[in-house]
Amino acid sequence: MLVEFSVENFRSLRERVTLSMIAARLRARNERMDSDNVIEMNDKLALLRSAMIYGANASGKSNIIQAVTFMRSFVMNSARLQDEDTISVEPFRLDTSGPISPSTFEIVFLMEGVQYRYGFSVTTRRVVAEWLYFIPTLREVELFIRDEEGIHLGARFREGRGLQELNLDNKLFLSVVAQFKKGDVARRVREWFRLTCRTLTAVDDRGYLPFTMDCIEQGRYRKPLEEFVCRLDLDIVGLNVEETPMPAHLAPIHDLITAMQKGASKNPNVQLDLPGLTADRTMKELRTSHAIRDEHGQVVEEQEFSAQAMESEGTQKLIALAGPLLDVLTKGLVLFLDEIDARLHPLITAAILKLFNSPTTNPKNAQIICTTHDTNLLDRQLFRRDQIYFVEKDAKAISHLYSLAEFKLANHEGAARTIRNDASFARDYIQGRYGAIPYLGDLSRLFIEELQREEHSDTISSPVGTAR
Repeated sequence: MLVEFSVENFRSLRERVTLSMIAARLRARNERMDSDNVIEMNDKLALLRSAMIYGANASGKSNIIQAVTFMRSFVMNSARLQDEDTISVEPFRLDTSGPISPSTFEIVFLMEGVQYRYGFSVTTRRVVAEWLYFIPTLREVELFIRDEEGIHLGARFREGRGLQELNLDNKLFLSVVAQFKKGDVARRVREWFRLTCRTLTAVDDRGYLPFTMDCIEQGRYRKPLEEFVCRLDLDIVGLNVEETPMPAHLAPIHDLITAMQKGASKNPNVQLDLPGLTADRTMKELRTSHAIRDEHGQVVEEQEFSAQAMESEGTQKLIALAGPLLDVLTKGLVLFLDEIDARLHPLITAAILKLFNSPTTNPKNAQIICTTHDTNLLDRQLFRRDQIYFVEKDAKAISHLYSLAEFKLANHEGAARTIRNDASFARDYIQGRYGAIPYLGDLSRLFIEELQREEHSDTISSPVGTAR
């Protein structure tokens, strides 16, 4: 489970920001949410089931998801980099020190009841620092620390012995130990990133549609998938996957992508995929079944359609997203999802989030962290104040992250006060009381000035009448 994630000097996140899933000591207006939306780990720690991140376009909220994506990818793949390869990190570039300063990533998580804290600092050329701690009983214990002077191993990390002297300039020590040794700690930490921590973008469903199609084809989650889709009132009664011969005109594209995939396999920073593409030149197609009714409204048969040809983009996205969502809920994973509301109705988005916030539908304590613009979700009947985050850019184009639980408003006397649990979150946000909204200015003046310029230009260019 995720406790918190921090990042510094990555894209627009110049200064250190922390997304914390630790439940604050507050009370929701709806007391049920204080038990349902919160996971009591022990008498000292309670974690949130979900968190929503709001902000204007280009505010930097997606950069938080991308920071997690980079950290996850680098942990899994850095051991495979060649010595001359660069690190695909993207530091802040809008001041003189950002491009040359290291970017820092740190994550705190629970694995099998034990809390770990792992992080690293990197430039595009090398790993500057790296550290791993855990709490076996009451106090945090050092497993290893890497700095300019080398790698220091703690007494509980013997599996790292003999690897400190390797050329690790652009590689994470954790990844190398996990790959070359059968050590338990490094392997399990890397597996947490690979298996438990997931990142998705809801804008483009091509990346996870094959996963859902595979679930349907193999019968894994098939019944829950169909029930999930049908209960959201999409007039769909069944899902299926069929293999069809690849059209002749797509064969050259198939061969080109296959060749590119072979080349990309040598570079862990490049990923290529085409949903439905198979090695034997067939296409896997998602099919949806709809009920055909007689004049009395009774179902007499079913008609199957190509989802891509006949279903709306929103329906296709929801079906594609259903597989990863059910997988996360079933296994109790952590999901970072960018723009969950893209192409989905607000009620459907809310229904998905309610699945995570309910102990009944989320018994394995899965967590979801989403970015969104949907203000309908800013509802005190859905989320506590500590589940709502905002991202706002300052005058230097630096993104800042803050939660509604820590935000302060000035009262009539000018003193700062916290946000009340009975506040209208959506209304106050739209009115700009919490920040993190677009600054539009007076756009009407742009059009008025442009029209005036056009009228002035037309007057000058029109022919002058001759005198009589």
